[in-house]
Amino acid sequence: MSNELRNAMVSHEQAKLRTQLAGAQREFDDLDVLVSGCIIQIRELINPYECDVTKLNVDEAFDAMERLKRNVHRMRELLDTIDTLKKALGEK
Repeated sequence: MSNELRNAMVSHEQAKLRTQLAGAQREFDDLDVLVSGCIIQIRELINPYECDVTKLNVDEAFDAMERLKRNVHRMRELLDTIDTLKKALGEK
C-alpha cells in the first residue's frame, strides 16, 4: 500500500472521528439545555413554600424527574464517548 493511500485512509478515519465528536458534543449541549429547563420545571412543580401539599403537582414532577434521569444518564454516556474520541484523536 502506498504512503499516499495510507495517509488518505488515515485522514478519512480522522475526519469520521471528528464528525462523531462534533455530533456527540452537539447532543451533549442540547441535553444540557433540556436538563436545565427540566430542573427549573421540577422546582416550580415542587414548591417548598406551598402550605397545602395536596396542591403540589407530584405526578407531573415525577414525569419530569424521569426525563431528567434519562437525560443525565445519556449525558454521562456522551461524556465517555467524547473522552474516548478525543483520546483517539490525540486531544485532551
